[in-house]
Amino acid sequence: MELRKIFIDNLKKIRREKKFSQMKIAELCETSTSYIGEIEIGKKFPSVEMIEKLATALNIKAYELFMENYSQTDVATIKITPITTIDNAAKNNDDLFSYLNRSDETNEILSPKERRFAKEIAKELAKELINNNNLKPYK
Repeated sequence: MELRKIFIDNLKKIRREKKFSQMKIAELCETSTSYIGEIEIGKKFPSVEMIEKLATALNIKAYELFMENYSQTDVATIKITPITTIDNAAKNNDDLFSYLNRSDETNEILSPKERRFAKEIAKELAKELINNNNLKPYK
């Protein structure tokens, strides 16, 4: 499934599950209702900053907007293997970046802009994992 479509489907689904109108989300994100509507029909795609605002407004983690076959109960039961060392966190992050840099059939589906965006999401997820495990950032 295309990353943008997953995002759009999840945004609409989560917004509806939380019984928020487009107007309410727009207010919480300090943007226009028409912009939220354009996102939901795929006419526009939000910046990383706007995705963070949307996630905050919906009271979810930003990466949840990109999960294929999203289900609130699935997210509640996800078990993440604890990262016990900074080296493990760095290795996990490096593995993800090397995957995103591959030029195979799967990666060619994403445009260069979408690959950069995916890297930003991966960086934010890695930071969160490091912070949740009380580790120092890897440099």
